[in-house]
This record gives sequence, structure tokens and C-alpha cells, in this order.
Amino acid sequence: MAVGNAVGGGEARKSREPISAPVFYKDTMVVAVSEKGVAAIVFEQPHENGVKYRYRFLAKGAKEEVTGGGRVYELYTDGKYDGGELTIKAGEVDVVWSVGGLDRGWLYYEPETLRLQIANANRFDNTYQDEEKQVIDRPQVDLKRFLSQP
Repeated sequence: MAVGNAVGGGEARKSREPISAPVFYKDTMVVAVSEKGVAAIVFEQPHENGVKYRYRFLAKGAKEEVTGGGRVYELYTDGKYDGGELTIKAGEVDVVWSVGGLDRGWLYYEPETLRLQIANANRFDNTYQDEEKQVIDRPQVDLKRFLSQP
């Protein structure tokens, strides 16, 4: 993701490191906004080296959302990184991820092309279970709200 190309007059552009942000899986919905659209991402079933995720994606100008899911993980052999899947693919939005522990991970992004926001995961669906496992009806968050500029 680093940029190091030459620009005008032979001057070198400074390398841009991605921004890293911790994400705690419990109760967290990450909303990722790019020029292509907006994705809401929630995490479930974390394990030592990764986590499953579900997403809702709304492309700019679209009326219907696309939903799906996947998993991200890191593999290690003898304590050395040995591959994995490090990209959350949520419709047309990709977010780079790495493991941070059983209950959290790290997200990496370039703020010039991707904006990350957090919200309560109980607004991902139209229903959610509270801590007593009771099903609560609540409207899911409208992803169009994230496409407007403040």
C-alpha cells in the first residue's frame, strides 16, 4: 500500500503508511466507506488465529444491498507466519486485517481512499439478542446515511 512514485520535476513522493486501528469484535460494527459504496461489517466466532465476519454492502447509486460473509485468519508454522486470508472482502470494499488476540484484531486502511467508522453491532440486522438472549426488534442502520458527506 505504500506509495513511492516520482512526481513532477523528479521529486519523490513520501511513502504513506496505512493507518492501523484496533477492532474489538464484541458489539462492534465497522462501517467502511469508499468511492464504490458502503459496507457494514460485524464479527463472530473469533478463534485464536482469526474471525468470521458478515457484511452488508450498498454500492453508490444502488437501491439493493448485497450481503455475505467470510473469514480472515493467519496461519503459523513453528511460530513463523505461513499464509492466511488477510483481506475482509465486503462487496466492493476491501479492508486489510490482522490478528490481535482472541477478542480483537487490527484493521489497516488509507484514509484518502477509505473511511472507517464504528457503530453498535445490534444495528446490523433488524433483530438482535440482548445479554439475556431475548430477541429485540430494532431497525437495521440505513447504509445510505454513510454515503452523504458531513
